[in-house]
Amino acid sequence: MQSAVAFQPKAALRRMRDQESPYPDIEGALICGGKSRRFGSDKRLYSLHGKSLFEIAFEKLSALSVATYAVFRDEVPEPFRNYPAIFDCQKYEGPIAGLIAALERLNSDYLLILPCDLPHVSIEFLRFLCSFREKGKVVVPFSDRLDPLVTIYPKEILGPIRAFADAGGSSLSQFIEQLNPDQKRILRKEEWIAAGFSKLELTNYNFSAAFPA
Repeated sequence: MQSAVAFQPKAALRRMRDQESPYPDIEGALICGGKSRRFGSDKRLYSLHGKSLFEIAFEKLSALSVATYAVFRDEVPEPFRNYPAIFDCQKYEGPIAGLIAALERLNSDYLLILPCDLPHVSIEFLRFLCSFREKGKVVVPFSDRLDPLVTIYPKEILGPIRAFADAGGSSLSQFIEQLNPDQKRILRKEEWIAAGFSKLELTNYNFSAAFPA
């Protein structure tokens, strides 16, 4: 079990406010290669308040990262062809394929990833997450469960995650769970709620009908 870490929300928020421009040591990757089977249509194209879910997420990552790109499975939908893009590592399936592809081309110390289906996650919450980055350590929030698609991955994690995938692993949550305590920082829900963030930050939408009217 991971040892308890003393949490100081005011100090964390101060670190977050001190950084108002993109982080020079962080790149952003929008993991968007899913097929949206449960959603019923291409989730990336779903419009909310006049913007697609893809655009909403990409803009948030771009506000934080020195470089931002989308990770697609095998083709780029026409509306997104002007965005920087790479493709999943075809050797693997699921989000882990996109993460490995992004880590392979990473030119910075850290990679911040985000999916398209978390429209409530705020730039402030992502800055909060970034304030905990540490060499060699995965920083992942926990709500009702780990959320490995709203996570900071250090460049050093490429080897371990590739070995995990080569051994047949595909769940990012399982990968993080089996890391040693000194390889991860889990931000518990009570920590980020105490810092003033909404419970909705990590609410994802797998069904279009679930969106507020």
